[in-house]
Amino acid sequence: MDEVDPQQQLELAGRLYEMLQPGQELGPWETVFTEEDVRAYAAAIGDDDPWYLRRSASGGLRCHPAMTAPISIWLFQEERHRMLGEPAQPLVGVHAAACHHYLGPVPVGKRLIARSKVTDKYIRRQRYYAVVETRTVDEEGRDVVHSRDTFLLTPVRIPGEAG
Repeated sequence: MDEVDPQQQLELAGRLYEMLQPGQELGPWETVFTEEDVRAYAAAIGDDDPWYLRRSASGGLRCHPAMTAPISIWLFQEERHRMLGEPAQPLVGVHAAACHHYLGPVPVGKRLIARSKVTDKYIRRQRYYAVVETRTVDEEGRDVVHSRDTFLLTPVRIPGEAG
């Protein structure tokens, strides 16, 4: 990747910050975790708990709950790309904070649907931030995870801004 142009990053972050409004809905975004995904994730984190690796009497494999953690990030990235279009250089942001509430088992092979809402945006330490809450349900509408994520839209500081 070419070197990041700070001025372009600041311009893209400023445009995105202006477009994002509290109450604005983002998504939906969908995914399906496969048995292969579960096994690869378990191997990557060294978790050999049979709950995730063997079929049970209750109906089969379950995903590790943390597999759902990046869903809100993926949704936000897709929406950010949709809003900004195809800039010459993609916006480089930072996932600054997260809180996840796991509400039910994560089914393998079932569609997960995530929808987000912008709950806040602010400027702190001369940088743009957005706070997004995401609700992920399975294809039958059962809650799987609720997340609250804070995104630093770019690490480039706004010149002369106080706050």
